[in-house]
Amino acid sequence: MNILLIPLCPDEGDTEQAPQTREAVFMGAALNNTGKPLSMYYVLSRCENSNDRIDARQRLLNEDQEGGAYPLLDTEIPMLVAYKRTYGRIPGP
Repeated sequence: MNILLIPLCPDEGDTEQAPQTREAVFMGAALNNTGKPLSMYYVLSRCENSNDRIDARQRLLNEDQEGGAYPLLDTEIPMLVAYKRTYGRIPGP
């Protein structure tokens, strides 16, 4: 299985782009020729100690979208420092 993690900042600018991002993933997945299915998940990143992350999580999980609720991981990358340290790294076994 191929897994795609999509970092998403909890501000409105990023969350408003979630539908276009999902559509781009679906278009790319249609071209997938590895024979392995693709699973995509959004992960909230650059989260500060505010209600933005809570509001964003509720918006993504409860919005009535054509493709259903957004697949959102039940975890967050809490601060910019942690985001910078993990950006571009590939998780290993």
